[in-house]
Amino acid sequence: MHRDEETPHIHVTLAPIVKGERKRRKREEQTKKRYRKKPTDTVRLCADDIMTRLKLKSYQDTYAVAMAKYGLQRGIDGSKARHKSTQQYYRDIQKLADNLKAEVVDLQQQKETAREELRRAKKEIQTEKLKGAATTAAANIAESVGSLFGSNKVKTLEKRTSPCIGR
Repeated sequence: MHRDEETPHIHVTLAPIVKGERKRRKREEQTKKRYRKKPTDTVRLCADDIMTRLKLKSYQDTYAVAMAKYGLQRGIDGSKARHKSTQQYYRDIQKLADNLKAEVVDLQQQKETAREELRRAKKEIQTEKLKGAATTAAANIAESVGSLFGSNKVKTLEKRTSPCIGR
């Protein structure tokens, strides 16, 4: 299985066993070289019959039809796409990995900055809450003191605590 292109693909190697006369035999008879004659009814290895351009295209088409139920699709017929070299594929993968590492570092820095801002904001909120509590406490004290001076309670307390003069 290869993943060196946009679409993963599989290469198959097979050893076709055929019977019959060799297609090249007539052409070879016209040359000066003489090949040892083999009987035509014997079994031999030969890809000439099954590896023609039209047969290979037909294999791809029938395979695509058979695999369509699994969601596989036939490659584009007559595509001008070219294979990436293995070196180029690995260079691209390394470049992508380097970019991802840089993004991770950047995101970690952003995360730390966000944490610092959150800490600062929490401190400010806490300070504001304390200031608000202090202001409320001061207002309550002032109100209490004011109510003491503005009412008869102070006079009543003074009478109770002062020594009797002239009585």
